[in-house]
Amino acid sequence: SYQVATDRGTTTRRNRRDLIPIPTAPPDTSQSQEEPPTSTPQVSTCSTTGTPIRPPVHLTA
Repeated sequence: SYQVATDRGTTTRRNRRDLIPIPTAPPDTSQSQEEPPTSTPQVSTCSTTGTPIRPPVHLTA
């Protein structure tokens, strides 16, 4: 029973750690991506507004 409890506890801790890095990654990624793409979208925005926005989304995914 102790082994099972340890596995569950380890899984819970791992899940919590995974949840922490995941939320932290999106903000950092969005900030870093927002800066470079910002200059490109502005130029692309003149041609098409929807096209520039979609490419960044695919890169983020």
